[in-house]
Amino acid sequence: MPEIIDLLLATGCRIGEVLALRWTDIDLSATPPTVSISGTIKTETGKGTFRKAKPESDASKRTIALPPFAVAVRRARQTEAKPVMRQSFRDMNVARGDSARNASSP
Repeated sequence: MPEIIDLLLATGCRIGEVLALRWTDIDLSATPPTVSISGTIKTETGKGTFRKAKPESDASKRTIALPPFAVAVRRARQTEAKPVMRQSFRDMNVARGDSARNASSP
């Protein structure tokens, strides 16, 4: 949660825009590092909550330079997330393998 607040303060974005960020939207190697706002989180009756590929308006689609404190937070989060993401993909592969074996078993 503190990371979300840091990004809200650093970018001035709406909460839905920050929650919709993907790793591909963040370029820490750019000079200066940037974040591209390219979507939002939306809740609709009958559809639930989902990532909408476009922000609220065309003017909302933008690229924002990140201040140094936000870059430090993102780099720390990226370092923490990589092992977790790799493990999640391994777990998904094991689950797929198990269900594939179970489906083909007599």
